[in-house]
Amino acid sequence: MTYTSDDLREPVRVEIQNWSEYNPRKDIKRPYWFALNNRILEDDDFCYLGLEEKLAWIYILCKASQKNTAVAEIYPSRAETVAGIPSIAVRSALEKLSERGAIKILESRTPSVQIRTAPVQAPIEARTEPVRGSVSAPNKSVPTLHNTTIQNKQNKTEEAGTDVAVRPRPDKPTAPEGQKVVEVYCDAWKARYGQNPIILAKNAKQLKDFAKQVGAQKAEDMIAAYMRMPEPWFLTRRHDLTTFLGSLNAVTQFMHTGTVLTAKAMKVVQEKVDEAQGTAPKRRSIDELLAEDEAKRQMLLGGGK
Repeated sequence: MTYTSDDLREPVRVEIQNWSEYNPRKDIKRPYWFALNNRILEDDDFCYLGLEEKLAWIYILCKASQKNTAVAEIYPSRAETVAGIPSIAVRSALEKLSERGAIKILESRTPSVQIRTAPVQAPIEARTEPVRGSVSAPNKSVPTLHNTTIQNKQNKTEEAGTDVAVRPRPDKPTAPEGQKVVEVYCDAWKARYGQNPIILAKNAKQLKDFAKQVGAQKAEDMIAAYMRMPEPWFLTRRHDLTTFLGSLNAVTQFMHTGTVLTAKAMKVVQEKVDEAQGTAPKRRSIDELLAEDEAKRQMLLGGGK
């Protein structure tokens, strides 16, 4: 199946069936582990999953365990950024796991992952009757649960004699801007260094707070400029988040001028300022320096006389 970039960035809420098998300790409120069969890679119940899809299944279990609940919200692009699992493998794993009943998809903004519900009998008025005198196949299509619900509401409204418009359910909001800024940083870091960065929860929260204060677009522009800064200090630090958040003024200057005022450059500027103001130390010739050195040497030889 072909997925668009939006498909891979949108969240999917799932519920893991038989979650108690993976979370046997009910007394632990904040678990840092969960039960996993040591034959997960050979389990016949999951033989339909490829290697990357099995890693995606473990990732889904981890996300549920972190929340200590059977319900987890999965971002395929996030899984690729932080865990190195291809987002396409995550989406295909979600579909296969849903088909086999291992998980139940509660909500998805994109139609690539279908939410399967029990068949609902179509209302009489929704059935298609063949035109008299013509031969046609019987209508086997069944309306979706959402459409049937709307139809039932309309029927009740008509029976009550009230004309009320039935509004469709609004889409679920997209990922917060702060989360998108973290993903932008991860993508930029991977593009420069060829692998996914390691980001601590503390640093991710600091970056989200920064994006909330200055705006997501400006934060993304500053991240792009930061990744282009060639100074040895930033290269030594591998353009990490701590250095970025501690060098915002330098990043801003580089973003607008394309240069960074290093210590050597500051020394040159100070010397020019001193010369212009007449406060620069007087430069002596080589002969004067040699004569001064010879005088000191004679003083030492003469016992300080």
